[in-house]
Amino acid sequence: MRIIAGEGRGRRIRAPRGLNTRPTADRVREALFNILASNLQECRFLDLYAGSGGIGLEALSRGAGEVVFVEKNPEATAVIEKNIKETKLPGEKKVYRADVPAFIRSQSPTNPGFNIVFLDPPYKQGLEQRTLEAISGAPYVLKDKAVVVVESARSIPPLERVGTMVLVRHRAYGDTALSFYRMEEA
Repeated sequence: MRIIAGEGRGRRIRAPRGLNTRPTADRVREALFNILASNLQECRFLDLYAGSGGIGLEALSRGAGEVVFVEKNPEATAVIEKNIKETKLPGEKKVYRADVPAFIRSQSPTNPGFNIVFLDPPYKQGLEQRTLEAISGAPYVLKDKAVVVVESARSIPPLERVGTMVLVRHRAYGDTALSFYRMEEA
């Protein structure tokens, strides 16, 4: 797997061994970042269920100012740290080995919030809804006009509304789907 565009284009990204992580396909990453392009420059990006860190590294390569990677698996967090060192991309990078909903609930008023949140949880475990509910209930996670993107299996229908977040876009790419959410306007 490689970074597909931006400053780090062509740099190799390692993936954890085994079948516990599924790197996002190039076609899906390209579509995702084409949609997010106008929001990326100097943004704060949160990569949840980060796996290899490929999405967050792609965000850094394309101009994100800071990426926070959250992954529970110790082998995967070690791979993320190696990928960060080897790709030598600019921007701030932080890696947390933590349960994602617990990490979200731990955010405090001193957290400046994120412009973009991406989550790619293991499929068919109900983690999409639980994570979106945690984000919706955590006022310090999102900046104004932030976007939350969920990668899921195409066969899983998107949730139209979760707490104060509403679905604004849904696209399918082969067996994968991307669902985009924003906080509901008051």
